[in-house]
Amino acid sequence: MNAPFILVEFIGVYCPQCHRQASIYNQLFTHLKRAGLDGKIKMLALAGKGTAEEVAYLRQKSGYLYPVVPDPDSAIFNALDEPKTPYTMIVTREGAVRYAHLLP
Repeated sequence: MNAPFILVEFIGVYCPQCHRQASIYNQLFTHLKRAGLDGKIKMLALAGKGTAEEVAYLRQKSGYLYPVVPDPDSAIFNALDEPKTPYTMIVTREGAVRYAHLLP
């Protein structure tokens, strides 16, 4: 992604908290765009163990305004020791983690 920062939201397709917070992240996405910061920080949701079909349904049901990417074999989740969801990270374009948060 071509931006200095990327907000990555790690979600589970069957995670009720992930579904509830989708509207909050959609608001953040809209505010960033309105403020002209969408070129500075991009947003992406990564669905652990989610298939393309499950992600398509999730996008339709929760109305995500930003990309949701399937991770069907959990390759990325496994690389991060399978974080619980929802888990949010802000990383630089180079991959340095600037912020990480797991909702209680």
